[in-house]
Amino acid sequence: MKDAIILDSKHKQDIYINPKRQEILRILDIEGVPLNSKEISLRAKVSPSSIKHHMDKLIELGVVEISHSKMVNGIRATYYRTAGKTVSVGINNRAFLQGKIQSVLDSLSEKVSDSAAAEESAQMQIGDIMTGVVHLTKEESAELLAVIRDFLRSRERGGDNTEGWEYALIAYNTKYEKK
Repeated sequence: MKDAIILDSKHKQDIYINPKRQEILRILDIEGVPLNSKEISLRAKVSPSSIKHHMDKLIELGVVEISHSKMVNGIRATYYRTAGKTVSVGINNRAFLQGKIQSVLDSLSEKVSDSAAAEESAQMQIGDIMTGVVHLTKEESAELLAVIRDFLRSRERGGDNTEGWEYALIAYNTKYEKK
């Protein structure tokens, strides 16, 4: 995985798994455009200096990068964005994975409870949850995962006429046996 960051040390895991840093990454992902420390701090409800500290750690890890800087009210503001890299935390980090999935579910629940939408067309604008089992050959499963990864990776950055869609996908081989 060329664009992957492997959390192969406790130091890297501690940087990435920090709840405030996860919130910052989520904010950057949802906004889809570069933000400065003040903009992030308003959304995360912490001081800009605290954001700067967290951004330095995330840049060290390689999951965030500086997009650009510009003068804002006479002060040079640095704008940050996610680096567009896959982070491998490992499937055995159950508490972290449960937290990520719970965060997505909580956000969806909040959107649904804030919405008076009961009709199907309005619900589709909010999102959907699908479960089930599909039967695939090894080649088809590799193709499915590649299509999903490519589709998502090509749309990680915001653009004109786009809206952020948060997701949590879980797909696994039901017949896999640990050797």
